[in-house]
Amino acid sequence: MLLTHDGRHGFYLDADSPEPIFIRCGFTSGYSGEGPAGLAIALHLLERFSVETDEVEVPERVLNRLDACDLRPNDLEAIEKARVVRPLRLHDYKRDGLLGRTPPPEAMRNQFSGSIPWRVLDERLVDLALLIGQDPDRAIFNAFRRLEVTVKSRCGLPGEIHGVQVFRRAFRGAGAILSWPGLAASEVEGRAQLFEAAFLAYRNPRAHREVEGGVELAYREFYIVNELFSLEREAEAKSDR
Repeated sequence: MLLTHDGRHGFYLDADSPEPIFIRCGFTSGYSGEGPAGLAIALHLLERFSVETDEVEVPERVLNRLDACDLRPNDLEAIEKARVVRPLRLHDYKRDGLLGRTPPPEAMRNQFSGSIPWRVLDERLVDLALLIGQDPDRAIFNAFRRLEVTVKSRCGLPGEIHGVQVFRRAFRGAGAILSWPGLAASEVEGRAQLFEAAFLAYRNPRAHREVEGGVELAYREFYIVNELFSLEREAEAKSDR
């Protein structure tokens, strides 16, 4: 619930919590500035995550006590009994607050920092995950090189075999050294092709030139190479070799 008094706003969140959750004022409307922009972004985010939102008019004293972290039980009662604002103004807040600024999708993305999926991260990539914020290009290049070395060593391939040929010898065709038991042939082939395609699309460019895109692109590519490490771990030596 957006709590409003004379162009000043706070939030009351009705969440699965034993106590009410409030966000102090810092959001405003009715002019161009950071307060209205912040309100617009907040409302866009709530909509993006399917949080039902409405607006009520509350007395100024309620917002003052909200900012002082001094809300009382009768304030919550006043909020719950407050008049719901009609016609709905939330769409106006979302539109007006970002006029002349960053488009809403980009403004929302900017609220989130890049992150590593630690729960599903292959342990062999932890040191490179810690490096990615400082040197994204080296982190990605070394991750793909480590993958190549890992597969090459596991399959006992000779030194002259390198790059895409490592993954082709390891996973593709009747002579493949590694595979995923229990999967259909087409699924095995699809997984095998992932290794080659990712190596060609992401590792090779970084071997020959500086890749633009910075940390954001590096996170995306890191998720891909992490999946390849997971697939390599699940692969087993073929019993018919």
